[in-house]
Amino acid sequence: MSAEYAKNAHGQVSILAVEPNEIDDLVAIHTAALKTDQFSNLMLLNREEGAHQNLMRKSILHWLSNSSSTKLFKAESDQKKPDESKASEASSDPKSNKERTRSEKDTPRDPARVLGGIMHRDMTSWESRHLEGEKYAILQALARDPPYQGQGIATKLIQQGVEDVDSQNLACWIHASPSSYRLYEKAGFQEIGKSEYDLGEWAPGRTGDKLCWEVYTFRNFVWNSVDLEGGDVYNCLLADQFEVVVSHQSQLYESNDEFISNPTASFLVHLTTSIILYFTSLTCLSLTAIEDWRLQARLGRKRGRGLEPFRFFPKEHAIFVTRATGLAAGAYVMALPLIMPTDDVIAQVCLRIPTFFYACKCWDLTIARARKPPVPRDGKDAVVYGLTSWRPVASYVWRLASETRYASFDIAVDESKRKGIPKSAAWSYGPLLVVPLTYLFPITELKVMCGLLAIQYGLEGIHFIFHPRCPNELFFQPWAAESFSSFWAIHWHHGAQPFLQHLGYVPARALFTRLFGQDVGKATGVLAAFSLSGIWHAWCGVVLTLDEYAWTQAVGLWGVFMVQESVTEPLLDPGNCLSNDTVVWPAARILYTLQTAMLQT
Repeated sequence: MSAEYAKNAHGQVSILAVEPNEIDDLVAIHTAALKTDQFSNLMLLNREEGAHQNLMRKSILHWLSNSSSTKLFKAESDQKKPDESKASEASSDPKSNKERTRSEKDTPRDPARVLGGIMHRDMTSWESRHLEGEKYAILQALARDPPYQGQGIATKLIQQGVEDVDSQNLACWIHASPSSYRLYEKAGFQEIGKSEYDLGEWAPGRTGDKLCWEVYTFRNFVWNSVDLEGGDVYNCLLADQFEVVVSHQSQLYESNDEFISNPTASFLVHLTTSIILYFTSLTCLSLTAIEDWRLQARLGRKRGRGLEPFRFFPKEHAIFVTRATGLAAGAYVMALPLIMPTDDVIAQVCLRIPTFFYACKCWDLTIARARKPPVPRDGKDAVVYGLTSWRPVASYVWRLASETRYASFDIAVDESKRKGIPKSAAWSYGPLLVVPLTYLFPITELKVMCGLLAIQYGLEGIHFIFHPRCPNELFFQPWAAESFSSFWAIHWHHGAQPFLQHLGYVPARALFTRLFGQDVGKATGVLAAFSLSGIWHAWCGVVLTLDEYAWTQAVGLWGVFMVQESVTEPLLDPGNCLSNDTVVWPAARILYTLQTAMLQT
């Protein structure tokens, strides 16, 4: 491997391959570097003198004897005192890792050695969870001679390992100690999990010297991901999408070029095509997230010095393919009710509600958010990626498709306002009495309430099927709302909030803020969100009338919705519509802003 050179306070430093005659120097450096490491000291308690040196010497000899799968690097200054790092390419197959594992039969019985076994099982569990079935590299045994710490030498070694891994399009795994994990963060590695151990609980004779030991944390990092170089994956996905669309059109026609007369068969073909396109678009989004991760890692390594223009092309290519597939997928989903094999009004409404929702959800994720894809979170709200193989990519796609409010992503809907409201069984289950009352007294008001209940429990049921482990319910006691504002902002479902914001509020606010200022921009943005919601309601309600009145019905429903949300509430609650921290009722805010401007002039 060619050498890489750098300057530091001690002179010239070169990154070179390790030679067999340098084993003793490397063992001495590794031993000196781990003198203050508590986990290593605990593992060496009650061991014979020189145990660590003997183990490292055997390991280095084994690595050197496997040059086809293992590479060792050293950082050598003009004082000729080497640091060393080992980058090992390994398979996740346990049979290929026998050299760095120990069978349960050989594990000693003292507590410290038991802890070592537990740590090893935890490490391999994290490793297999994210990289099982993949070919990847392991970067380990990084050690620095104490006099040379803080000079950037370890960073150079890590960069050398990363460049070697990148050249082979491999993922990379690291099991980092508390003293080294910052180096990997700065190099662009992504933390995917950690394991903590109270060393005082495992030290022999721990009753007397427990205070000498601390909680020790191992962190697990990954680098790189699925091979996406050259854009071949994106080109294949785009070609597959085109093939699916063409195949869909050909399936709708028989050999004599006549359209399939069976409407059910036509509908099933369209439904299958819609599902394939939908998940293809979300897969493209997950690959865009990977490209964004890689780009941010490269920018982090450059430390503000900029990248070559061609480095941005893979992400731009991924964004283009994601938006193209998402646009087609949303259009196919939206068109499903138009070819439904029945004209039953109830069936049409029940299909139009979810298809409009999932079409807008698809456009929100794949078009509006493609440049900054959603990032998965762990249970402690810490941002993690973990998209290291097709298994977590599949999990990423399924969670995006099934979660309505993205509880496990960094774009999760804020539901903090619900926490301060006590739950009441009367408000949760009492409204169900409307159903028997509607049967006994079928008046219009009760029918409307019964319809709202059907929407509430229907959507809640769909949400439970696709996201049974969601920590929050979709609806929150909607019948207990004190006003229209609290009804929409707190109590009604928040499933539509993400796409109402990014397909309605954000673009309208950006445009009108540039034209008329911030206040009008905010108000117009909220008005656009309500308008999109009104279109949704009009799209679902238009089937309730005759065809010749369809447009009148649709425009009327949209107008009623807009008047209700934008004009009626300010008259009932004028103090809320002029809140400084948020613009809840846009019509009143626009009128208020224009009136203020006229008075000032």
